Amino acid sequence: MKTQKSPQKSRVALVYPPINPENDSIRDLGTTPPLHLMALGAVLRDRDVRIFDGVHKNLGQITSELQDFSPDVVGMNVDLTNYDTAMKLADRVPGRVILGGNYAAFLAPQILANQPAVEAVCFNDGEMAIRGFVDGDMTAPNLIHRGGRNPVDLLDVAHLPTPAYDLVNMEDYFERQREVFGPDFKMMQFYGQKGCVNHPHCSFCGRYEDGMRLRDPEEYSAEVIKHVKEFGLTEVWDRSDSFLQNRNWFSIIHSRLRGLGPRFKTYARADQLDDEVVSMLGDMNFRSVYIGYEAGDDSLLREMNKNETTEQYLESSRKVLGAGIDVDGSFIIGLPGENKKTLENQVQFVNQLADLGLKKIKVNRVLVLPGTPLYRRVCDAYPAVRSKDSFGISDMQRKLYSTYDLSDFGGSVDNFVERINSTAEVMTQTILDRGGCAEGYGYEKKSISGGSEV
Repeated sequence: MKTQKSPQKSRVALVYPPINPENDSIRDLGTTPPLHLMALGAVLRDRDVRIFDGVHKNLGQITSELQDFSPDVVGMNVDLTNYDTAMKLADRVPGRVILGGNYAAFLAPQILANQPAVEAVCFNDGEMAIRGFVDGDMTAPNLIHRGGRNPVDLLDVAHLPTPAYDLVNMEDYFERQREVFGPDFKMMQFYGQKGCVNHPHCSFCGRYEDGMRLRDPEEYSAEVIKHVKEFGLTEVWDRSDSFLQNRNWFSIIHSRLRGLGPRFKTYARADQLDDEVVSMLGDMNFRSVYIGYEAGDDSLLREMNKNETTEQYLESSRKVLGAGIDVDGSFIIGLPGENKKTLENQVQFVNQLADLGLKKIKVNRVLVLPGTPLYRRVCDAYPAVRSKDSFGISDMQRKLYSTYDLSDFGGSVDNFVERINSTAEVMTQTILDRGGCAEGYGYEKKSISGGSEV
């Protein structure tokens, strides 16, 4: 265990580690700073806290920067794509190490057993956990450590402090945005809510079961207005799981932010996009709504517990696109229940969306995330996985596929992979042929684009 220093002099490094080299093909564009780390920084104002974003830096660069800072505490947000790099960092940098994020939370016992450089993991909301850890209070809520697991305490997010946007150089990100999206683009991310109304979660979803919690709409609106005016933003992107989950909350946001000036972008469930809501989105100058269709087949939607139907998808998409608002459509291919018929339905459904005017699509291969039913399914078939804290993406996918009924594919995982990849390409090409654009991630992903992506 690394030496604990006096909390009065604490230097805290909040780090998003560089992506593992083998996952470079799914690297984020890096046009926005890590919102989750800025939220944590806001509760550590009385410490010397700095944010280190590894999206555009390699392991050597981040290591050097952290060694120069010489932090007392290193808090790292880890996920499936950067965990291995994070563990190399943990061994190389000074300071007590705590991990956060869904990946770390669900694998905390394995991480603490296998990684001596990691002292603790936070589960669920990280604000109280990181504060306690920095202060040397190992009894703080939401901490998991070698001495045990502390009780979970869900934050009342209504009056949380504004994320510490000042801890990053926003101009660096604006410059990146200009490189990617053009000279007149300037966007920041915000979050108005935590959690998802769909319960229990979809089978592929690796987030906590923490319910839905809303920030105070007046405080949130004031935060957005302040930063729009301060930075001259042309776009506001709210990263809530589904911005429209509470109609009363959204109505207040609508009344405060319509006419503000910039375009808006957010995530939404299709079953929340009725005529009234779509009209309100238009009033607010929404440019795009991200809809996670996940599948164009109703049997797959039932299997994954999506609690939506393809009919709802088509109806809501017709309304949104008809109002002149873009839809950013996302699919996950290769989920349990996938067969020749469902793959045919996926292609047919994308054709229907294209006829409605869909211009952007992401066709992702399923990721096996810790804490999900898919992960438990793999563990049941391959018990040795339970003790591991690190996984190869494609290896876990193939393990998952091997548990399927692959009779439509000659019982072969290779044949199944070939078929889902070719289907994904057909789905993607359908949108490209209509002048749209596409991206995706996953198994042997091929980078495809047919236009500017925002």
